[in-house]
Amino acid sequence: MMKHSIRGAVFLITLFAASPALANQPPGPQVILAEVLILPVMMLLSLAGGAYAIRERLREGQSSKRGIFLILGAILAILVSAAHEGLGAIVALIFGIIALKRGGDMLFWGIGACRRKEREAEMTAANPVRLIPSGVMLILITVFLMGMTAAFVGYWPGIDQSRRERALVEYMAHEMARIRLDVDGGETTSHVPLPGDDVIDEYFDVSRDVVEITRDERGEGFIVYVLPGRFPFFPYNYLTSQPSYRGDETGEIRMIRVHDSEHLCPADAPVVLKVTEDEIEKALKKLIIQGPDVE
Repeated sequence: MMKHSIRGAVFLITLFAASPALANQPPGPQVILAEVLILPVMMLLSLAGGAYAIRERLREGQSSKRGIFLILGAILAILVSAAHEGLGAIVALIFGIIALKRGGDMLFWGIGACRRKEREAEMTAANPVRLIPSGVMLILITVFLMGMTAAFVGYWPGIDQSRRERALVEYMAHEMARIRLDVDGGETTSHVPLPGDDVIDEYFDVSRDVVEITRDERGEGFIVYVLPGRFPFFPYNYLTSQPSYRGDETGEIRMIRVHDSEHLCPADAPVVLKVTEDEIEKALKKLIIQGPDVE
């Protein structure tokens, strides 16, 4: 028992001391977390359930060096998988299968110990009160961590955040400039697109950005919502959040962090950005220069 505890401690210390490899498209933090946790959870619950004592009896006479090589191999697999998230998902799948087998063995040993009146020699250490709960917990936690890996593969929400904010500011500056020209009247009014015309694709990536716009009937006010993109499937969406934005003719941009793609930012959310006068002037010049060609 002490021997396995020392091995487990060495594994955890080496694992958390290792620095991440720098490469293209490495696993996201949630994928790495799930991958790294599976084996330590298996080891802790195996200790709690008494599985190591049973395994020692079943493998009596075998070399103890095998366990050390397995630990070193697991560490190497984690380090190599840091090069690409696909490798991280594969390693997490392999670790998950190993942990599920251990959980199944613990249930088998625990249930078998309950049924035997005279336990066989190799099962004398089997305690169903410890084995069965630990086995069930190991299976449930492993399934959750494997699902977490699948949910977060390809999930990089922070990549587009700066671009979306910049696009929102520029679009609002355009709308505010158009309103200003409409209010001023004169010849420039004929150069301004009518409210309701779509120029969203000039500012946003419509293949990835979810944008909703409402305007009042007179075209003197507007509200634009920029909603977050893809989220992991339930319940893993609650392990992450993305910004949801709201802007209007005042030039103020408000933001809250949400856990789904349909949550609109409310009107009383904190202001995080504001369209400047310079940005509106730049949009005014662009509208006037474009003239009748603007559609």
